Amino acid sequence: MKISYIIDRLYNINAGTERQLHRLIEGMLAAGHSVDLYVLRDTDYTWSVKNFPESVKKFPCKITNLNIQSIFSVRCWNTLWKLRNKLESDGCKVLHGFFNDVALTIPIAFLFSKIKVYTSRRDMGIWYSALSLLLLRLTAPTATQVICNSKAVAKHTADKEWKSMARIAVIYNGISPLQQQSSSSSSLPEWYRPSQNPKAVLIANLRPVKRIEDLINAAHKLAIAGLSVEFYIVGDLAE
Repeated sequence: MKISYIIDRLYNINAGTERQLHRLIEGMLAAGHSVDLYVLRDTDYTWSVKNFPESVKKFPCKITNLNIQSIFSVRCWNTLWKLRNKLESDGCKVLHGFFNDVALTIPIAFLFSKIKVYTSRRDMGIWYSALSLLLLRLTAPTATQVICNSKAVAKHTADKEWKSMARIAVIYNGISPLQQQSSSSSSLPEWYRPSQNPKAVLIANLRPVKRIEDLINAAHKLAIAGLSVEFYIVGDLAE
């Protein structure tokens, strides 16, 4: 099957969604599918992948930059229309999109397309604005399916975007199992080892949008209440 993915931009393959997309593409290729990736706009990372592949880790599939800087430009819609025609003529069966601009544009650009179209929601609508919600609600009746990473996000999406739950699916994030190298637990990270205390683990890049402060405040309140809970934060520091 020919599958295409599209994302606003790809800064690296270390962040949550970007890593999931990278692993998803690897998995689809391993299963024998034909895969392409489109980005609305280039980043230093995607530019380097295309122009200096020897200097970065090789990306598993071809990356095409659509050079769309604004979704409110004539060029944007002309480019997406050309993309639709290309994918349909190439026999693409599935288009899966990630991030905000893609979620706003793809349902319109691929209206009544024979390609099965999916977009993703991976947070509780922190990017919603009055205009974005208006666009999402106007396109809610389209055949575009929405994939969410939790039931809470799915319900929030349905409530805010007026999208039918029949067109929303939940696929949880996944990680490769942590392989123990010996019979001893000494090779495991501290947060992965057995403990009598409940553990709370936040895995995310350390940026304000990830609400790290909320976790710290919660830990403080539980400590004051005398509850013994172990908290761990796993992620890169934002530059």
